[in-house]
Amino acid sequence: MKTKTLWVENSKTLQDHSRIGQKISQTLGDRAILLLQGDLGAGKTELVKSIVQSQSGGQATSPTFALHHQYQGQRCLIDHYDLYRLENEDDLETTGFWDVFSQNKGLILIEWPERINESHLPLNWPIYLVKLTLQNVGQSTEYRKVEFSVRD
Repeated sequence: MKTKTLWVENSKTLQDHSRIGQKISQTLGDRAILLLQGDLGAGKTELVKSIVQSQSGGQATSPTFALHHQYQGQRCLIDHYDLYRLENEDDLETTGFWDVFSQNKGLILIEWPERINESHLPLNWPIYLVKLTLQNVGQSTEYRKVEFSVRD
């Protein structure tokens, strides 16, 4: 997937992470796919929580075991998928994953998108990528590098 980096920021605190999630939320329209990549503990779910809070005023939880949670946003439905426990793409069939793309609008947040073939995602939806990288691991100056890109 070819991407164009829009911006890069460092997140040193939970407040930084929340602010970055709100910034991402303001960038997304009412029809977008957001792919969140990063190691365990990089902060993907925390970003989702702040995006959902910004979009709906509600609280999000991790769908690691259920694979999917849905929230009512102010402008559209928000579908949050955590594919960490996904065995293969066939497991998505029972979640209604592919059906969400038949909607006229919606915000689809996908943690662990590398578990599926991204070329199967619809090209008529804007696709954004958030890459989270832990920096200075194990040091008192540990932080997260957040890179926000759009698919060309």
